[in-house]
Amino acid sequence: MISVRPIIERGKQSFQIKNYEDAYRLFNEAYTFLSRSVEYGSPDVQKEILLWMGITEIKLGMFEKAFRTLSSLASKVNYSDPEVLYYYSLLHYYYSFLIPSKKDEYLNTSLNLLQIAKNLSKDDPKIVALMAMVYAELGQLRVAEGLLNSYTNYSLNPAIYLAYAHIYRLEGLYSDALSNVNKVLRE
Repeated sequence: MISVRPIIERGKQSFQIKNYEDAYRLFNEAYTFLSRSVEYGSPDVQKEILLWMGITEIKLGMFEKAFRTLSSLASKVNYSDPEVLYYYSLLHYYYSFLIPSKKDEYLNTSLNLLQIAKNLSKDDPKIVALMAMVYAELGQLRVAEGLLNSYTNYSLNPAIYLAYAHIYRLEGLYSDALSNVNKVLRE
């Protein structure tokens, strides 16, 4: 029997160097071989492959496919994995821009998923940052800023800086927004 672990690792390496097409091919290959591998039956390996496939589908702009992959995966893990929920909510956030007629629906779903993920993850900064950005898009700028302000231990986190920049931009505070983007670029 073969192991799909080396295929997954090569896929991650391709992803890290932004060769998303190759990464996607490798994650699909790993998924295809999973049933004939020593890892067959491991829900963790299947989850890992599907999560990387979904993330890569987002990077490739394959949003409908990513939606199916991440929706199925979220259901398989019973909505109990914060990383899966983060990417599934990120996809809803993106869809709020792509389908303006359903903007609030997608943003509210994203917010619900993020709340679950936040409760499961002990306030992961990327989850908190995306949650603040969703609140901002819903027009709740004070709630968004208050959420970020309540997590002072994340003051050096790039995702938090970008969330502040997003809020400040929506408030018309362009120099403050630019200052936060510059903090990320200097890191």
